[in-house]
Amino acid sequence: MSSFRRMGIACVWRTIWSFTSRARRNEGRRSRCVCRAGRCSVCPMDDVRVLKRNLRGEVTWQYAGRILRREPNAVVLEAHFNLPDMPFLDTTLKRGDRFVETFYTDRWYNVFEIHDRDDDRLKGWYCNIGLPAVVDGDTVSYVDLALDLWVSPEGEQRVLDEDEFAALPLDETTRRRAREALTELQAAFLSGWRPPTAMGEA
Repeated sequence: MSSFRRMGIACVWRTIWSFTSRARRNEGRRSRCVCRAGRCSVCPMDDVRVLKRNLRGEVTWQYAGRILRREPNAVVLEAHFNLPDMPFLDTTLKRGDRFVETFYTDRWYNVFEIHDRDDDRLKGWYCNIGLPAVVDGDTVSYVDLALDLWVSPEGEQRVLDEDEFAALPLDETTRRRAREALTELQAAFLSGWRPPTAMGEA
């Protein structure tokens, strides 16, 4: 996400996320699914905290989200953009834009699907290359490796932050796995793959 910082938004991730008004209204019911069947894999459930870590394991940013779906190897959550509107690459991020984020415990990336606040129009996918996520109770954490991929709704791809990735003190295996993850993501999007939604497949 360092691309935002290069645009002059140095603290973008310090205040980027907030609970939805629906989440606030449902406070106290976070452990019940709306289908009244108890916990299930598709109904909104728990509030969670997402921790982004650096190579030393230090938390560089954290924010709250709401679980939409759990799978054996993935978790899908929702959060909302809460900064003033700002341009980003070929789109504009608006206060209230909906982010559907998929974190995998067996893949070296996570994917943020961004929807417009007004009409829920898809704006694109922001993909972070990093170590596989760790899901522990109400916490989702991952180690960010700087390398990012942006995919527009039309499928146009743009690799970001390659200079920062090159500067990281990574061992040969980690650097190779990160590059392989980027290649995997690029090929997946080219083939028509899309990350899961609350009702989708991981």
